[in-house]
Amino acid sequence: MKKILNNAVVLILLLKSNFNCLMPKKNNLKSWIKLNNNISKKNINTNHLNRNALNTALKYTWDKRIKKLITVLKANCLKIKFL
Repeated sequence: MKKILNNAVVLILLLKSNFNCLMPKKNNLKSWIKLNNNISKKNINTNHLNRNALNTALKYTWDKRIKKLITVLKANCLKIKFL
């Protein structure tokens, strides 16, 4: 399975090109086509991308992200109350 993703700001926070996905340098159709063709022509092994993508997904589940957000919000609320 190919891991080609849009380089939107939201995704850049969790994903790193050539580590857990492949992202074109520019977000336009020509760059996407070039990246896809390079993967096909060069027969790039994406096993490391698959493994790293899975590890990233397990590390940043929605449950874990929400729990961290609640912890941060609670800490900030306590700071605001005592100011």
